Amino acid sequence: MTQADPVSESEIRDALERVLESEEFQSSPRIKDVLRYIVEKMLEGRSDEIHEPIIAYEVFNRTSDDPDSSSSVVRVTMARLRRKLSHYYQSAGVDDPIRIEISAGSYAPVFHRVGREEVDIQEIAPTVDAAEQVVAGRKLLSRAHKLLIVLGVILIAVSSFLVAEFVLHERYREHYEGDTSEMPFVAVVGLDHKQETGELGRRFQMALTSDLANLSALRVMAPGPGGSEQLLHMTLAEMRASFGLSHFISGVYVVNQDELQFDVQLQATKTSQILWAERYAGHLDNFDGFLAHTVSDIATALSVVVDPDETKRISLNHTSNRSAITLFSNAMRSLYPPDQPGRTFAAIEMFKEVTVLDPTFAGGFAGLALAHAQLVLYQHSSDPDSDLKKAIGYADEAIKVDPDYGFGHSAKGYAYSVMGDHHRSVVESYRAVTLAPSDPISQMRFAVVLCLAGRHEDALVAIDETLHLDPLKTRTPYRNLRGVILYNLGRYKDALAAFDENVSLRGPRAGWIKLIHAMTYARLGMNERAIGLLQEAKGALGRVPAEYWLDVWFSVPGAADEAKADLVKLGWDDLPGVN
Repeated sequence: MTQADPVSESEIRDALERVLESEEFQSSPRIKDVLRYIVEKMLEGRSDEIHEPIIAYEVFNRTSDDPDSSSSVVRVTMARLRRKLSHYYQSAGVDDPIRIEISAGSYAPVFHRVGREEVDIQEIAPTVDAAEQVVAGRKLLSRAHKLLIVLGVILIAVSSFLVAEFVLHERYREHYEGDTSEMPFVAVVGLDHKQETGELGRRFQMALTSDLANLSALRVMAPGPGGSEQLLHMTLAEMRASFGLSHFISGVYVVNQDELQFDVQLQATKTSQILWAERYAGHLDNFDGFLAHTVSDIATALSVVVDPDETKRISLNHTSNRSAITLFSNAMRSLYPPDQPGRTFAAIEMFKEVTVLDPTFAGGFAGLALAHAQLVLYQHSSDPDSDLKKAIGYADEAIKVDPDYGFGHSAKGYAYSVMGDHHRSVVESYRAVTLAPSDPISQMRFAVVLCLAGRHEDALVAIDETLHLDPLKTRTPYRNLRGVILYNLGRYKDALAAFDENVSLRGPRAGWIKLIHAMTYARLGMNERAIGLLQEAKGALGRVPAEYWLDVWFSVPGAADEAKADLVKLGWDDLPGVN
């Protein structure tokens, strides 16, 4: 297939080297090997060799003796490669003239020329599927075809937008849906001590869950209230049916003075088979070392590949200062509900103390960044520009202290979103979820910035992933955010169902949530219910105008104006507020 402006071999090699030399790929030698291998095969015209068994043998030195294991290694590595390429081209490689893409369901790379109006795809080998080589519009050389040229330019502009959106959406679907369909989904329950989950058992549950959340080749369920007692009272079949869990981690421990012994086991929910069990024994001070070994052993038992950079994040103890950890947890709880300014100001003071207790712990700085941005979003700031400047500064400090701490990137993305810099907000927030794919809070903030950026389909995928990872805690903002996103998509009945579910679970009910809930009723013509909720909202909004929240959350063009018109029709100015 002849292209008007084909991508040359030298350009492809330059693009490859830029990717391989980037910071994104420095800690992933095996992924670099795979990328170089598949690009070289395309350049040699041997795309027929880009298949799982051949890659497994030539890159991973895996034979066909264990085809399932070999295929799994290749699939997981390719999934990680796609994610790393996605992040690279949204951050350091955003201005690269040539991009390397690997479509979902294919291992053969495609090379894109990024221009102002079009994306050209170079055909490297005749064996590449022609459907992957179609370019939206061609420059026609004959002046006699002026009308066709005009139509072609329009087609190019529209097609380029659609291609960009399609690629973006496919990346998110691949990350959250396609690549996770065969991933293990595990739950961790705290170790039992004499049949009662004590402090050490709960610490084990939280720490092991947090470490496993850094692995991109599996999912881990967030701990529920009280150490996931709900899971403890369910059969394995019920766990699988209710939450889609594939595996369950549990155990027992005994402490004798300063010596610790604990037994851990991994059980499959489908077969009830215990796939792995291990006993760890040693001094209590080596608890974190036990955890690192546990994560490695679980990954091996599940036949998942762990990147070196993921291993580094697991082995890195963010802080051993228990006072700092406790105060950080209290500060995070104080941030919510965010419509109460006193709680946010109290959180700021606690986060400051965390940075004093342990200045090498990035959590204190990330918390300060989030809190200052939250002051601005919820209209509690007396100097919004100063608070947003502080938010970015604290987030930068958190990332400087620990570049692999997802919360630092998440807080920075949130601050950029409040500033209205949606491109950088999405890039930073996406970085956070790649660092800790199973962290539901990072996923939730990712959904927030995507919603505020107007990327509602992607936001829906992210919030659904949040709910999947954290189904046991009911008093969360997840369902309200899902309702807001669905409203923006024009799916008012589904939005109403999300808001109503939050009410039934006694979730958060801030004034702005009641306002948007009421607007959803209005869109469905249920005006009496809308008016009742608006009365409650008016009493809860305080000095913040209703119009502000409509402008913030309704990012579809015209949606905020429609909602304001609905407010007028429902007599907002004449409604009495209910305190």
